[in-house]
Amino acid sequence: VASINDLGEAVFSRVTATFANLGKLVFGEIAVKKDSQSAGVAEILNEKNEVFVESDKVTQDSLINLTADSEPDGILYVKEKKAGKGFVVGVKRIDQGSAKEIKFNWFILNQE
Repeated sequence: VASINDLGEAVFSRVTATFANLGKLVFGEIAVKKDSQSAGVAEILNEKNEVFVESDKVTQDSLINLTADSEPDGILYVKEKKAGKGFVVGVKRIDQGSAKEIKFNWFILNQE
């Protein structure tokens, strides 16, 4: 079901497109397919200070958001981007003696 009024405003129940060039997009929720490699979860294991996260979506200009999903004992940061392959997440440990596992969520936003 679709409707377009005389102001050019359109309402659709569902739209499928490969590419859209929009000036502004306002929405209530974002969802990505689990196998899209645009978002996911990862962890830095005990006594490690970095992990490689595989994603073919990474470019040198990618904005990569990291959010700890467990209480971190350090500061997470994107250490290196490898275009078309993934990125390295490092942790600057607050206390080197307590190097515990850190679980985190990640999300890639690419700029055009």
